[in-house]
Amino acid sequence: MPLYPPASAGRPQYAPLRRPFAPPASSIPSYLPQGNYQPVYPGSEYLSQTAEQPRAEFSYPNYGREFAKPPGIGTYPMSAAPANTYAYPYAQADSMYGYVPRAPRAPKYYMPPRPGDWSLPSYKQSDQYYSGPSSLRAMNAPRYQPVDYRNQAAEYRPRAVSAPYNAFLENFKQKLTYAKKMDIEELRGHMLELAKDQFGSRHLQQRIQENVPEEKEIIYKELKPYVSELMIDAFGNYVIQMLIQYGLPKQRDELIAAIIKNAKHLAFDMCGCRCMQKALSVGNREQSVVIVKELKDNVAECVENQHANHVLQKCIECLNGEEIGFLLEYARENVMKMSCHIYGCRIMQKVVEKLEVPETEVIIGEIIKQVAELSQNQYGNYVVQHVLQYGKPQHKEKVILHLKDQLLYLSRQKFSSNVIEKCFQFVDEKLRDQLLLVMLGREGDPNPPLYDMMRDKFANYVVQKAVEVTGPPLKETLIGRVLAIPDRNNYTQHVFNAVTKLSSSPVPRGRVYTPYTK
Repeated sequence: MPLYPPASAGRPQYAPLRRPFAPPASSIPSYLPQGNYQPVYPGSEYLSQTAEQPRAEFSYPNYGREFAKPPGIGTYPMSAAPANTYAYPYAQADSMYGYVPRAPRAPKYYMPPRPGDWSLPSYKQSDQYYSGPSSLRAMNAPRYQPVDYRNQAAEYRPRAVSAPYNAFLENFKQKLTYAKKMDIEELRGHMLELAKDQFGSRHLQQRIQENVPEEKEIIYKELKPYVSELMIDAFGNYVIQMLIQYGLPKQRDELIAAIIKNAKHLAFDMCGCRCMQKALSVGNREQSVVIVKELKDNVAECVENQHANHVLQKCIECLNGEEIGFLLEYARENVMKMSCHIYGCRIMQKVVEKLEVPETEVIIGEIIKQVAELSQNQYGNYVVQHVLQYGKPQHKEKVILHLKDQLLYLSRQKFSSNVIEKCFQFVDEKLRDQLLLVMLGREGDPNPPLYDMMRDKFANYVVQKAVEVTGPPLKETLIGRVLAIPDRNNYTQHVFNAVTKLSSSPVPRGRVYTPYTK
């Protein structure tokens, strides 16, 4: 597209400016008249007034930013410009003196977008007007905005609403700044405001911990009608937790009764679940059993919820197997589903720790059957690591039996390499030697699995752990094979550094060691 309309379209017409203005001669093309004129091109249906009529104020389509306005004088018959384009060679700006014209420059074209068109931003574009005809097709819509946005208000955007001014809280914070302790009578009537404020909540928690029965009674009496509201408040929930832990016995029982009444709602709330966990920890066994029963019908939702799963973990810690039988039954039927879930795997780890429960044996047995698959899972590998750390010797032996045939493959995977490390760390010496023999390979093998593991970005950590925990019978053999590796990379150097920590003399870089090197 040419910079100016073709000659066949007719000679450009000129409208005189409001006040004298002489642009630099070099900025006006030589084939145009030199003088105090602004070229305006024919052919626009948007500017169709006759030259004799005073031009009405013209507003551009608003795409989210204010555009420069054309001069408000004269009229411009535009009959020969390219269809559906604007061509304004000047950028006008308002000032205290009115419109101040700038020196003429090359026109910048803007092509209106088609309905539904989008455009990506370009590092070259600085405004909605794009220079150069080659970019018209590529940049034919506002940046990141659909066409329909031009009909919306420019000021439409969500805004944060600031908290209203509270004279009492401001006075309270000022006194705290100067370390002036306020008497409890000065706080009377403002307990709810304090409990919902960051500094006020902290002050009330300190007051409750001081174990003054009269102050506890005053605080609880004012907050009692708003207990359900404070349990789900970002700062108020901490005050409720302190009342449950340090409050009078009658106050604790009433708060736990309120928790039982709203257990299903609180378990799924970020702040409410903390109050439930405190009630399970501090309350008596009868109260804890009632809280758990309230969640029995929603156990599947609780397992997969980022807040409610913490409540179930606390239930497993505080109650015996009979009292959480419904949860253990659900875990037994959904071992793989829970172990591979981002939140369910946490509950499976707590179940594995509860070895005294008969149902746990069945669950661990199901985990061992799928141990290779779980070891490679993003979340399931933590469950297998827990079995190795807290399981019984027979559990660990079965895990090693399933994994040792795939030792090299699993050691080179991101998640299962952590499981193999735990195998070396938590099993007894007999099982550890079985893994070491697999690593060292057959006698005389020039490229045993150990060398492939040392060169791998994940498996080299397994070798480091093996060097660290191996006992004297095989330790010298392992270190000798490690130092005799023929070729090295950055990962093998990590293993050499681990060997250096265990020996008095460092291992030089670039030297090939064998078990017989002096």
